[in-house]
Amino acid sequence: MIVLLSFATVSAYQPEGVHTTLGIEVGSSSARMSVLTGENEPAFGRNGDPKIIWTGPGTHSAPGPAVSNWTKEGYLLVKDDVEEALYVHPFNTLFNIGHSFALRSQSKYHKEPMIPVIDFTLLEELEALSASIFGHSIVDDRPTIPGYQAFTLVDITTKYLNELKALAGSITNHSIDAVAVVLPDGQNMKSVGRIPDHGHKGKYTYSDIVHVGGFDDWGMERVAMEKAAYPVGDTKFFRKTSAAIFPFDDGMEYERAVLIYRLGASSLEVSIRKVRDGKYITLSSVYDPHLGGNDLNRRAVDHVLLAHKNKTGHDLASDNTFMAQLETEVERAKRVLSTDDSVWIKVESPHHKGQGLSEELTRLQFEELNKDLFAKTIKAIDRAIEDTLFQTKDDIKDIIFSGGSANIPFLQSAVREYFGHQQKYHGLHHPENTVLLGVTKLGHWLYDEEYFDGYRCCTGAIPQSFGIETAGGAMFKLTSEDYPYIHNRPHTFSTTMDNQDRAFHESE
Repeated sequence: MIVLLSFATVSAYQPEGVHTTLGIEVGSSSARMSVLTGENEPAFGRNGDPKIIWTGPGTHSAPGPAVSNWTKEGYLLVKDDVEEALYVHPFNTLFNIGHSFALRSQSKYHKEPMIPVIDFTLLEELEALSASIFGHSIVDDRPTIPGYQAFTLVDITTKYLNELKALAGSITNHSIDAVAVVLPDGQNMKSVGRIPDHGHKGKYTYSDIVHVGGFDDWGMERVAMEKAAYPVGDTKFFRKTSAAIFPFDDGMEYERAVLIYRLGASSLEVSIRKVRDGKYITLSSVYDPHLGGNDLNRRAVDHVLLAHKNKTGHDLASDNTFMAQLETEVERAKRVLSTDDSVWIKVESPHHKGQGLSEELTRLQFEELNKDLFAKTIKAIDRAIEDTLFQTKDDIKDIIFSGGSANIPFLQSAVREYFGHQQKYHGLHHPENTVLLGVTKLGHWLYDEEYFDGYRCCTGAIPQSFGIETAGGAMFKLTSEDYPYIHNRPHTFSTTMDNQDRAFHESE
């Protein structure tokens, strides 16, 4: 059971020879779904545009899950008679990359497997065989407690995806043939797992590094999202910048580079891509996990708290319930300021009667509070262009805005002033929809495997060749440009002088 906040009804008629693709994006403030129904052919624009059909709670939306009985080993213990609605919430899924138990839960996800398991049917057979021999699965070490069920984040993610798919089918009255999922952002790069990014040419050729929990070592490379999605059916995963291009694919000039400017809730990413040999190539990418819409909101929260304290003498910052409500109101205010010059922020304090906050925030104040952070996003564009080595801002013809905070007028004006008026700007009006609509389109086109090699797709690979400077200044290439793997390539070099203690890497 999923809380239904809003939905739209689409036509139930689905002729023979067409398929329906479901796009899913789960963020901190909301989760959303869109669908696209059309022919089994990835002709650009032929099947129209995806339609957003549902909006629901995100990973940090209230009300959160009522059941939170997590064991120290990372299992959620749920009584047999508890409804799924009380714990199948995005907070308890892999989409919540800040969850303290992400992927610590089962040995089969984070220990070296007895056999190289990518075929999850084989894994299930191994579990059943070990259970029949030993009385329990040697792969799955979850506790067995009478009257309780033990779930991991992977289990709950599977339930959540299945429920979204069933909900989409009931809204559209269509069978869902394929699912395209937006991967969550990575934040803690010291704790990483490899999750497949199907936004590339070919299948299983590139594993994107995304934070999914606290690992103990780098050998833990289980494909968590892939495991969770296995029971759901045909499901593919895409990074946000891989998907952001595709809502606007028809109107772009492919001989020029495309810049994606994505400012989400928790991170900034500026990526430059170009079409080459029928696929998108990453020329450069700048990622800042500590600069996002939440950081902008924090400045506004501090501002209105201080204004209230100066006016009344009351400091409400220690009231956690009040602060949660204030953060929600500030997020709403930020969106209002995208169209209005000012907004009132009003929050009642549940514990201090008569000490509620009521402060006006103007667009000018919000811009002044975050001027330095806005400047950092423009510097990220500078660096992304510089990292391409051969591109200038005049070579970039198309600029794509993505992420809810990219809707801030000051930022859009700053980017347009930076590039000028000769470029094409996409996603100006609803950048929060860019990735969801793009992932639905891309997943729809890639429904049939034969189209992986014949049409435009994306690589998230190494933007430049990478190597070691050898004697005489020559570069020995360890990887070539756009090499599509996270990999380990050992090479042995001798030093050119005694006691040499360093080597110099080069890229081109």
